[in-house]
Amino acid sequence: MGCAAGDCLHTGEWQSGNRKVFWCVVGNKIANRYDESEVLDVKGECKDDGAELCGWKYKGSDNQHWHIEYV
Repeated sequence: MGCAAGDCLHTGEWQSGNRKVFWCVVGNKIANRYDESEVLDVKGECKDDGAELCGWKYKGSDNQHWHIEYV
């Protein structure tokens, strides 16, 4: 996948061979750098502050779409 260096997000402690912690902004979703079919998902479609995130297969639901604001 073609991620620009500035578009990558690291979400966990680095472990050799663990590809589940590298994510990239792809349009309005945040996809796994090595498997674009897996995206960051708001667990249980929760809308509360502090909701948990998880990696999940992309299904197109609102809890998998993000508004990215670059500052």
